[in-house]
Amino acid sequence: MKQPCALVVDDDQDILEDVQERLRAMGHLCVTAACLDDARSHLEKEHMFSYVLLDLEIPTRYGKPPMTQQGINLLSHIKQGQPSLPVIVMTAHGHDASDLPAEVMRHGGASDYIRKPFPQPGDKHRTLEAAVRAAHEQRIRALTGPIEPPKPLDPFAVAPRELVIEEERITLCGVEVWCDRAQADLREALLQLTKRTRNGWPRIRGTTLNETLGRE
Repeated sequence: MKQPCALVVDDDQDILEDVQERLRAMGHLCVTAACLDDARSHLEKEHMFSYVLLDLEIPTRYGKPPMTQQGINLLSHIKQGQPSLPVIVMTAHGHDASDLPAEVMRHGGASDYIRKPFPQPGDKHRTLEAAVRAAHEQRIRALTGPIEPPKPLDPFAVAPRELVIEEERITLCGVEVWCDRAQADLREALLQLTKRTRNGWPRIRGTTLNETLGRE
């Protein structure tokens, strides 16, 4: 995906500016809407949003009173049109019912919620930044599948586990570790390590190996 882009819906200009600054500090882009109609208009355009931050109490349009039902209506609209788009509900502390965020997540399809005023690092409640990072990762998984960490090259984990010595090259477990253009005594060092004894494979200290190879 390109640079993450959020749709932030809130009728409080101070909240919009605060969220913009926080997201910008995380390297995310931000599109804002102050009412239901504006938010729907942005969703219908070409924007490829990574997640939505949604205040539940928003007006239908400018000049109308904010209502929780309008936020719930927008959440339903989003989940019908883009089911995999994560929505983080923003709820005012002490204003919304305490069980409303849980109900919205359970029945409305929101992926997370964050309290307002936004908790600071070290508070007991989830921070805005933590919720945003989780939502972005959820969006990536929905679009591209699970993120798997890169697997390191480990030739010893693949059979056959062989050291093959030829005139022009040496391969270890199928990986070329020496060729005739490389350091000449490196080939001799590898040959020394192939001389198995009664006690198993040899363990040669660097000083002993240098003496064997004629190095000073």
